[in-house]
This record gives sequence, structure tokens and C-alpha cells, in this order.
Amino acid sequence: MTVTPKPIHLALLFAVWAGCGEPPVQLTESTRVAIVGARSIAGTSAPPISDSVVVIRDGRIEAVGTRADTSVPSGTEVFDGTGKTVVPGFVETHAHYHGDLARVDE
Repeated sequence: MTVTPKPIHLALLFAVWAGCGEPPVQLTESTRVAIVGARSIAGTSAPPISDSVVVIRDGRIEAVGTRADTSVPSGTEVFDGTGKTVVPGFVETHAHYHGDLARVDE
């Protein structure tokens, strides 16, 4: 089963995948990469996909699915995700500020 995910910010995906460190490759708009073997959690009601393939092209997720159902296009740089988990980017949607709103931009 292949899942068509909503677009997410590619750099944030790689930061989460790499343990909040530097991305493992210099990403550009034309980069096509695949993370193979990781557990993929979509953040929806869909169950996690063990041994997944996540294909990213032109800064957006192109395909997500099981290794058996999702092919990696030729010429794609492949990263071994074994033992790792791929999740969508986390976004802070609830924050508190204490004081003047003008200080929020600091």
C-alpha cells in the first residue's frame, strides 16, 4: 500500500530523521533521495509502516509505503533508515509568552 502524503518541509524531515542534527546530504530543489528500512509514522490514524520506503523529490515527499510496494526510482540516492523512525515535522502550535508582544520577535 502506497500512501500519498501531504507536502512537508524536507529539511525538517531530515533533521528529525537524523536526530535533530545536520542533514546527511546537501539538499537542493532537484535532489531525489529515499530513506529505506525505517519505520514511518504519518501522524494520521494510519498505522506505522515498518520497513518503509520514503521517496523525496524536488523538496516534497513523492511516495511512502512498504519496501515491498514502493519502488525506488533509478538514480535516487538511498539512505539506510534501519533502526530509525521517520515522522512528519513537529510544529509548535501552542506557546505562552510572558510580557510584551513586541518581545516575541526578539
